[in-house]
Amino acid sequence: MKSDDVGHQVYSPKEIKKMRERGIFTGPNEKDFKPEMEVKREFALKGELPVFETPLPGQEKKFDYWSERFRKRQEQYKETATLVEKQHVEISFKEDTIINFIGDTHVGSPEVHYDRLEQELTAIVNTPDSYVILLGDLVDGFFFNPPQALQMEQPQEQWAYVDSLMKYLSSNKRLLIGFGGDHELWATKSGPDPYYKFSQDLGAYYMHGVGHLTARVGDIPYKLTGAHKLPGHSIRDNTWAPKRASAEIQGADVYFSGHTHKKGHSLQAIKDFGGLARKVHFLSLGPYKSMDEYSRKHGWAEQSIEEMFGCSVVLRKDKEKIDYFDDILEINS
Repeated sequence: MKSDDVGHQVYSPKEIKKMRERGIFTGPNEKDFKPEMEVKREFALKGELPVFETPLPGQEKKFDYWSERFRKRQEQYKETATLVEKQHVEISFKEDTIINFIGDTHVGSPEVHYDRLEQELTAIVNTPDSYVILLGDLVDGFFFNPPQALQMEQPQEQWAYVDSLMKYLSSNKRLLIGFGGDHELWATKSGPDPYYKFSQDLGAYYMHGVGHLTARVGDIPYKLTGAHKLPGHSIRDNTWAPKRASAEIQGADVYFSGHTHKKGHSLQAIKDFGGLARKVHFLSLGPYKSMDEYSRKHGWAEQSIEEMFGCSVVLRKDKEKIDYFDDILEINS
């Protein structure tokens, strides 16, 4: 276990696996084993963790009592909350590496191109050195009515689809990072976190908010920074949000985001200290659904194939070079 720059405890996939070995058996079979973290979470959801007595008026406690109480509560919260990996990870690759960005799939909507999504995932799994970063809003579920009544499958089935998607990528060692989006956050507020056990079971990193990846390809480090949603919006430039992020968080080679359903790519030379310049890629992902009731209400035009789906970058090992591909199927073939 390590600590990041701000003191957050970070667990590696190997440490997480060891943590899973600690637990109890609720029956005679191996499938009856429950990890310690899962047991604690179940007790927390039922309100059965140890509680502190709240002092009555006239029996107020001193600061040392409240300080200890809140520290203990903090420990219990961290033990039972969804495990979130640190926001900056470093992964090493031996060969030229393809990073595919997929987000805003909105599984559950009748307007989604499910055939295209399946084609991309199959192509990625069958292409050497090709990996996926998921950018959130994977399901279409609002988890409240009437919006969910407009979907062809209910939230439970939507998450079953996405769970199988993530396990498909993970079992083929293709899943690197999953970002939480708005729809995942709504699910968490309305019930159990749908990304719970993401890191433990899938061996990938979960990030929420801005996240950073240092992809070391051979001896060359490439820096990628992104989020499901980055601040900023422009009707004239679909990559405005990633460009704004480069001003607030400097130093990355690739800035990426989803959320806006406006696909775009920009390549721009940026001056570094000392007068040298480097080329920076700005990516905005397209959605996998072409239209919905919300879009119709706001008078937005239905999106064509050219405006949709994810994208890819290739990180080269022999020289510091990044190639962009607007079509995931083009590079994964």
